This record gives sequence, C-alpha cells and structure tokens, in this order.
Amino acid sequence: MLDIKFVRENPDIVKQNIKNKFQDRKLPLVDEVIELDAENRKIKQEVEVLRAERNKLSKQIGGLMAKGEKEEAEKIKAQIASEAARVDELSAREKDVEERIKKIMMTMGIMLFAVILMAAVLLVLFAVVMLAGMHKESKLNRDFFMSSTSMQFGKGGFQTGTAC
Repeated sequence: MLDIKFVRENPDIVKQNIKNKFQDRKLPLVDEVIELDAENRKIKQEVEVLRAERNKLSKQIGGLMAKGEKEEAEKIKAQIASEAARVDELSAREKDVEERIKKIMMTMGIMLFAVILMAAVLLVLFAVVMLAGMHKESKLNRDFFMSSTSMQFGKGGFQTGTAC
C-alpha cells in the first residue's frame, strides 16, 4: 500500500505514475484521498482540542467541588457531557474517513502491485528465452564440434582425429 504522506506530499508523481500505467480513470482517486486525508487530520485536531478542554474542565470541577460551588460544577459537567457527545460523533466520522482512505490506498496499491507483478513475469519470460537461446546455441556448437572431430577407440584407448 502506498504511504499517505507520500501521496500528500507528491500528488503529481503519483498521478504521473498512474498515467504511465494507462490507468487514467483512477486519477480522481488521488485527489479524493488527499481531500479525505485533510478532513481526517482536521477531525483529529478537533478531537484533540476537545479532549484537552475536557481535561482542563475536569480539573476545574475538582476545585469547584472543594470550594463548595456545586451549581457551577454541575454546569461544567453538562458542558463536558455535550463535548463528549461531539467527541464520539467526530470519532465515528474519523473511523469512517480512515476506512475510505484505506480502501482507496489499497486500490492504488493493488494497481502498483499488479504492475510490479507484470514486470516480474516479463523478467522471468525474458530469462527463459535467453536461456533457451543459449541452450540452442550450445547444442549447435556441440553438433559442429562432434561433426568436425571423430573419436575412435583403438589399442591405446580413445584417439581423436580430424574428420575431413
């Protein structure tokens, strides 16, 4: 799978790579994943701010309760509860966006994997053709050598001579 950071920082390279593979119909996926990534980052930032606010307010509740200001503490608890609902809503949205990003990235990654696989198959086929050619050439050389040299068995063992 492609790295989201790479796609975010190099959308033109990713798009050119898609064009090089004649997959132009997948070009909009790059823009879509960049938009979803921006939305996801915005959601995360908002959730982080809300959680920091909740922590701050929780500390205030403790101080207010110690001072005996229960009414003020209850107002802050209600605010925390409403922010908790917003955090839950944003967390659900974040999960949905991350799933969509993952699905798109896998689609683009599968496309890249398919190209790599095709290249590997072509490389193997090239190697087989080259080896077959070398084998054929060595057989031709052996046949030529055997026809130009005769081996005869005599009293002293094998004797070689040149055939004419």
